[in-house]
Amino acid sequence: MRKARINQGIAGAMTLIMALGQVPTSGFAEALNSPELVTTDQQAEAPAANNDAGADTEDAGSATVSAQAQQDASVGQNDANSNNGSASNAVARAAAPTAASTTFSFHGNDTTKKDLYDFIYSNFSGPLKHSIFRLLDSTGQEIVSLNALQANNDAVALTHGATYTVQYWRLLPWDSWDPWADCGTLKVQSYWNAKFSASGWEGGGARIDNEAVSGDYKINSGDSKTFTVMTSDDYTVSVTIDGNAATPNDNGSYTIPSNRDSSISIVYTPTTQATIKLKPVEGVNTTTVGGDTADANGNIVVNYKNPGNIAVTPAEGYAITGIKLVNDADDREVALAKPTFSKCIATVAGVPALTKDGNYTLTVETVKAGVKGIDGAEAGIIGRDKNSYDAIVFAAAFDQAGSVPADLTLNDVTITYRSEEHTSELQSRLSI
Repeated sequence: MRKARINQGIAGAMTLIMALGQVPTSGFAEALNSPELVTTDQQAEAPAANNDAGADTEDAGSATVSAQAQQDASVGQNDANSNNGSASNAVARAAAPTAASTTFSFHGNDTTKKDLYDFIYSNFSGPLKHSIFRLLDSTGQEIVSLNALQANNDAVALTHGATYTVQYWRLLPWDSWDPWADCGTLKVQSYWNAKFSASGWEGGGARIDNEAVSGDYKINSGDSKTFTVMTSDDYTVSVTIDGNAATPNDNGSYTIPSNRDSSISIVYTPTTQATIKLKPVEGVNTTTVGGDTADANGNIVVNYKNPGNIAVTPAEGYAITGIKLVNDADDREVALAKPTFSKCIATVAGVPALTKDGNYTLTVETVKAGVKGIDGAEAGIIGRDKNSYDAIVFAAAFDQAGSVPADLTLNDVTITYRSEEHTSELQSRLSI
């Protein structure tokens, strides 16, 4: 009975300490009540009677003996220092995180305490979810200590490529007066973002390791990485990094900065040019030729041999009804393919070759995208005047007098329009 009371006292004290240290007591309770650690009073007293340490060992807190300690003659029963085989020591071992080695990757020079703590907690907390850690450098110097209350956005400077020792604070350091114990190593890897963009030629862009790349590209700090650009006899190409002209390497490649974020722009200019001027028109949102939009003067410079496709996006409430390209030299219209429509966007594929150094005018014809109701009733623009159109549809589709319940009204029904399910040219051309 005395041992049972001691057990209860130790368990209560450990639970309180763990609660103050933000360690889940439920995890401790599971470890304390596991088959390896739970014994009856009789099982606890029997080995204690044979223990050469006698009453001194009992007073030291050897309340229970694990199943492993009972089988090992060198630990527990015949060792004057039987604390090493005690249940308390077994609990401390069970609570220890499994040693791990992993890589922590972050953007820029510094990370934050919160990001570092969250990563370490996820990878090193162990079965009892330890929540207090610190990092030591290769000389054993503490770099930073972390706990949940201090996991804020303060910067933490870590050395790229360095490996740090991760230690956790053990609430009950039975084996040593030092409350810290190793639980693994953490390799640090920082990175930067290089943002790629290309314009002027639909087939242009950058390649890294023979793979096309666009948008953000991640490069580790200090790494040496190069890119090449796509070329064409019909275009000259210029490359800028952070707005400054980039100098190619001897093999024609360019080096990506690996000590900062960077913006890499690749611009193609046709060597065989023609100029297309956009005629202003109401109801057009954007117009592109060969993937390029107009400059401040409303002009798009294209490769006259292969101008590319024309794509026009209407403004809300409008539809595209025609696209014309006229040679300014003789006012003759260029023969264009019939536009195709997808999600309101009109596309003319494969504009034919134009005249070198020629000037052309592109005109887009639009109309307000409205619907017409029964007997000429105007419903207005779908999306802007849906209620009016609902009333027309209801009047045409329902017999109010013969409905059940009687005198069914528009307020009693829901009308849904699913234009995306229609494939007709009219539906695809409506900007709704």
